[in-house]
Amino acid sequence: EMRDFLADTAAIDCEMATLTEEMDTISMLIERLIAGNATRAMNQEEYNKKYDTLEERFNTAQKRYDKLQGRKVTLGFEVDVMECFMFEISALPELPVVFCEHFWNNMIDHVTVYHDDRVVFTFKNGSEITETI
Repeated sequence: EMRDFLADTAAIDCEMATLTEEMDTISMLIERLIAGNATRAMNQEEYNKKYDTLEERFNTAQKRYDKLQGRKVTLGFEVDVMECFMFEISALPELPVVFCEHFWNNMIDHVTVYHDDRVVFTFKNGSEITETI
């Protein structure tokens, strides 16, 4: 279940599809603007302002798309690490289970201890588990 939860990129895929549509639309608007400038006399200051605005919108969408794509790749790596971890765990003998620094370092990003006896374990995938000591 955890693997499926971590590997679920539906929200990322949806946003990437929306951004792709937006970039396609902006590209079409830029092409029309350029074609209009080539076929009729336009105020070049106005043309440059429109072009710059469209270009900035496109670049903003492209940066967000690239960030999402990077996150999707990172999630894939995190899932692979977790699957390796689970494979290694399943290969351990039943008892005794001994602390292994290798497993800890691959899974835990940081641990926060609070004054009210709460301990929050933050995993590298961003999920958290809270325990009371």
